[in-house]
Amino acid sequence: MRTAVPSRIFPAAALAALLAACAQPREAGGSALRSDLAVTVETREYDVTPGPDQEREDAFMAILAAAGDQAARGAGMDTGFNYTLKPAGAIYPLSKVEIGCRVRGRHAHAGGKKACAEFFSVLDARLRKKGLK
Repeated sequence: MRTAVPSRIFPAAALAALLAACAQPREAGGSALRSDLAVTVETREYDVTPGPDQEREDAFMAILAAAGDQAARGAGMDTGFNYTLKPAGAIYPLSKVEIGCRVRGRHAHAGGKKACAEFFSVLDARLRKKGLK
């Protein structure tokens, strides 16, 4: 027994296919730079410790948090400044970390670059002062 496809479904499916085929392709990431979506402006790798060392890791994390707080205050709330930490060590995950500076897409070029430059500058200076870099 054959079942017939309702005649209403075919025109709707054809219209959906036509609209999808006519859609303009977008540049990858182009719309993110004009939105409130978070974008990574800069990333850097840091050597934390060759092996498990809780004191050194805690000191690094405290310095990272303080640098992030200072940069967030300087950048202002509208930039959406934030940072990410990703373990990158081959044997011990926290032996090396990747720090990413993120801001709202619409601030990625001007205020975002300035906020990230300040963040990494403060982070590097504090790490050198504590002998962690």
